Amino acid sequence: MQARRVSARDLLIFFIPLGITSMLMMGSHSIVSSALARTADAAAALAAFSVAQSISMMFESPCFALRRLFVSQIDDQDSFATLLKVTAITIGFVAAMQFTIAYTVLGRYLFLNLVGISEDLLPNTLAAYRVFMLLPVASALRSSYQGLIIVSRKTHYLTMNILIRLGTMIGLAALFANTQIVTGGAVGAIIMVSGMSIEALMAFVTGRRLRHKLPLIPERGEKVALASAWIFFFPLIGAQFVQSFDRLFISAGLARTVSAEVSIAAYQVAWSTAWIFASVAFNIHQVVLVFVRDQDSLRAVKKFAVSIGVTFSLLLFVLSVTPLGTYILTNWIGTEAEITQPTLQMLSLISVVPFILSKSEVYAGILMRTKHTIQMTYAKVANLATLGITVLIIGSLYPQAGGLLAAFSMIAGYLAEWAVLFYFGRKACMEI
Repeated sequence: MQARRVSARDLLIFFIPLGITSMLMMGSHSIVSSALARTADAAAALAAFSVAQSISMMFESPCFALRRLFVSQIDDQDSFATLLKVTAITIGFVAAMQFTIAYTVLGRYLFLNLVGISEDLLPNTLAAYRVFMLLPVASALRSSYQGLIIVSRKTHYLTMNILIRLGTMIGLAALFANTQIVTGGAVGAIIMVSGMSIEALMAFVTGRRLRHKLPLIPERGEKVALASAWIFFFPLIGAQFVQSFDRLFISAGLARTVSAEVSIAAYQVAWSTAWIFASVAFNIHQVVLVFVRDQDSLRAVKKFAVSIGVTFSLLLFVLSVTPLGTYILTNWIGTEAEITQPTLQMLSLISVVPFILSKSEVYAGILMRTKHTIQMTYAKVANLATLGITVLIIGSLYPQAGGLLAAFSMIAGYLAEWAVLFYFGRKACMEI
């Protein structure tokens, strides 16, 4: 089939629902932060939730990688069935790992000795984590059927589903704020798990009808076997798993700074706010997978990616240095004065991240398109190593840096990742 010229209109129609969905999804994290900020001991609740979530995301990372697998590999009805088998195996493995952390001494050792939280914060953190252990099924189901929706170019379904998720989370946040039937970090965990579960159910409902519209015969001329799917998927798991350590390393570094609970709480709010803008760039690899077929389409997608990165970096920077940022944090999210200022400082630095990600995700998509997924793991290792070294240096020399440790470490890590992806991705571009 002859490749049709990719227009800006094609890209926008496909990408705008993805971008809106990502912003709304990350906005849901602000709903969680707002609910936690209104608990009796806000700093402790935010810190417990942040640490519990960072550990949960680490073990849940294979479920997040499933969407990339489905977008890359879906070609016909048989390939989708094969990928669902991968999903089932992944759910079983992740659920077992989450249960082990939640209900054995390993969890206590992990939180106290490796992360470095205080004994006083441990019960609050474990309570939140035990809620998070329910996430694997919802996360995997959501990723699988979202992949099918994206390949079918019905991205508006994703926006519809996330709106239902937000409605659920807002309702729960209001309930907990008015009744106090649940307290501490578990408030955020329950809201997050409930929201994702609703979104996963809606992805299944809206996506299952698209399964029968897939071709009966592979369009690429080769069948996706279970073994080849795992060969492609393992490096994606590795990349996602390594990436999940980022927040753990930062939380561990912040736990050892002056005013640790305030620093971790400010980081949680800054991360959830910044990623409303940065998460948009994470969708660019999907544009590459769906639209890039030759060098002309690749050039069009690259130009589109740069415009997305510049736009959202500027928006985040303006938010961080104007009164609007202070107003949103204090009135919408409900942060206290001791948390608001360090959060704004972090946001002003993190504002470069959407641009860096827009460049990185183009080459990540190219590497998936050409089946060089192992290089994506290399890039994530470079990210984690650079971030970890930066955390150690700043934490040792400037323990009073607080949340700035998180911002500088994050930026350094993403720059290292971009460098590796650019090195390998530039060569892979020749295979398009």
